[in-house]
Amino acid sequence: MKRSVLSCAARLCVLLATVTPILAQELTTGTIAGKVVDPTGRGIPGAVIIATSQFGTRTAETDAGGGYILPFLRPATYTVRAEAPGGFTTVIRNDVTVGLSQKTNLDFTSSRARPRRSRSAARRRWWT
Repeated sequence: MKRSVLSCAARLCVLLATVTPILAQELTTGTIAGKVVDPTGRGIPGAVIIATSQFGTRTAETDAGGGYILPFLRPATYTVRAEAPGGFTTVIRNDVTVGLSQKTNLDFTSSRARPRRSRSAARRRWWT
């Protein structure tokens, strides 16, 4: 009986030791979350989200539905970039404010990048 009480108390201490720092981070940081979608509103999986501030850079990748989350960000102003695969354009948002214990919703709509034509191809005549 005594051994089981000690075992239970030890587990409780370990649990509290892990949960307390996580809770402290949630109270001293903020979050950016949202979706990356195409012009039709479909989520773009595998897009990379890059958030940069004076404190450094954090990245996340979108899930199958195009959703992402960047938790535990220090309160600051961020530049957030969404780089979508498969020929989609990169979208950049400047001056994104992350507040203390706040969730900032930030969605991106990325369109298909237009293929670039070289100057020599543009100058070619159809009859040559």
